[in-house]
Amino acid sequence: MRPIIAATLPARCVNCPHLVMPDQAWEIGHIVDAALGGTNDGTNLGPAHVRCNRSAGGKAGRAKQITKSKSDRRLLPW
Repeated sequence: MRPIIAATLPARCVNCPHLVMPDQAWEIGHIVDAALGGTNDGTNLGPAHVRCNRSAGGKAGRAKQITKSKSDRRLLPW
């Protein structure tokens, strides 16, 4: 997948509005986070700056987990 995405550079980072240039360090990032139902299909992947991708990783999954755990709590009637 990396050679396919590399052929499209320069391209916009999937996590920020700036371009990922061919000479920069970059990773493959999800357009729609996997934790939010995004797939590993090529249509959902794109270039991401290393810093952008690593700072975005896990936040959506953690937010989903927190939301779920809050909804699972039951208030006892006093």
